[in-house]
Amino acid sequence: MHASVWMRRLAVSGYLAFTLTHYVQAQQVNEFSLPAPKLVGHQKRQLWATWYHLFPAKEVQSGKGYPLIDTHNKPISVNIPPKEWCLGAMSGAINITSAKGKKTTYNYIDSRGPVQVNCRKHVKIRKPWVEAMGRSRFKISDAPYGDGFKKAGLVPFRTIATDKQTIPLGSVLFVPSARGNKITLPNGKVAIHDGYFYVGDKGGGGVKGNHIDVFSGPYVDNPFPAFVKHTPSKTFEAFIINDKNIQEKLLAMHQYHLPQVVSTARRESLDL
Repeated sequence: MHASVWMRRLAVSGYLAFTLTHYVQAQQVNEFSLPAPKLVGHQKRQLWATWYHLFPAKEVQSGKGYPLIDTHNKPISVNIPPKEWCLGAMSGAINITSAKGKKTTYNYIDSRGPVQVNCRKHVKIRKPWVEAMGRSRFKISDAPYGDGFKKAGLVPFRTIATDKQTIPLGSVLFVPSARGNKITLPNGKVAIHDGYFYVGDKGGGGVKGNHIDVFSGPYVDNPFPAFVKHTPSKTFEAFIINDKNIQEKLLAMHQYHLPQVVSTARRESLDL
């Protein structure tokens, strides 16, 4: 066998092993069982929190709703009711169930498209940005609950959105008042939260300064009433964690594209 072929096989095998290792780590941290950090030396912040979720919508007949459009202003979904269209745009991630039962998740991209829906008519929020929601554009998500920063998949009860000027994307936060909270995961399993959150999403126009937004996945209720108070006057203590081991585990948990990468690497190794 030619030497270059052997080199390629070794490279792919090493890459596959590296990818599998990180994929396994991603599954392990799904258990919300990371140890509490030693807080000495970690930067402390006073924050306040809201929450957001994957907005559900269902297909309606033509003429009774609107499709989502992409950055080329082309329809990419079935029609959904105008109110659900606007609320999905506000949430940033929307899961649409077609009339045939197929579920597809879409992510908000920007508000540079033509006006699709008069959201002022359908959403009872008197803010300037409500009108811009009617110009929203989307893409099909790579991850089941929506896409975050740099191909990171949104993870229920783990992902938070921040003002990147205050808390950079990719940061890890530890919230003492979240540790020990019972949460029900999308698979129905009850877990005890370990207090760690990953900044895997960019906050919208309302997320500024010391405000964070906690992602609850498909659940519409407040996931952490102990510290998510929805008002700037109700702050809580949080710490920015610089432990590389914890950072890598939280990052791995958000890499939903890895199984596809593993399959690609495996195919390439067989083709050599």
